[in-house]
Amino acid sequence: NHPPVHFMLLHLISSVFPGTVSVWFGCIINLCTLVGICACMMAGGKLLEKHGVLPEGFGRKWGILAAVFYGFSAGAVATTLLIRMYGLMTFCCVLTLYFHVKKWLEGSFDKKNKGLIAITIIGFLTQYFFLFYCILLAVVTVVLLWTKKRIPELKRYIRSMIIAAVLGVCLFPFAIADVLSS
Repeated sequence: NHPPVHFMLLHLISSVFPGTVSVWFGCIINLCTLVGICACMMAGGKLLEKHGVLPEGFGRKWGILAAVFYGFSAGAVATTLLIRMYGLMTFCCVLTLYFHVKKWLEGSFDKKNKGLIAITIIGFLTQYFFLFYCILLAVVTVVLLWTKKRIPELKRYIRSMIIAAVLGVCLFPFAIADVLSS
């Protein structure tokens, strides 16, 4: 009982090469997600430097170092070689965190949340374990927005997460039974 996004991607790649079966089809997806994760880490370093969280000149180096450490880790290699949805789920988690940090630092939870909604839906439709990560991140975000008195952003953020949940369930209604019976 897994959501469909990874399998749809795998089917799409397989349909480009009819009559051929290869483990590389799954590895292509996972290699792309590995590159995406590393890109998010590098962008995160730049973002933290831009907003003064990291000292000037250190953000780019930190991002590259994080990408190299992750990219060559045993976990990244295993995730790339395992033809499952965990690479895509990990990418969705990292990209979701990047969006949250970016919106927090820019004070922009109250506008343009379409990307955040989209990645939340894609993560949900990739692997249900994403829910644990997303719910924890949402609770932390709500608490931080509340304590910092960023109420308009808080309202828009909650509305965006509700929209993501409703759209995710509408796109894959089997998710409710899957999550409750797992």
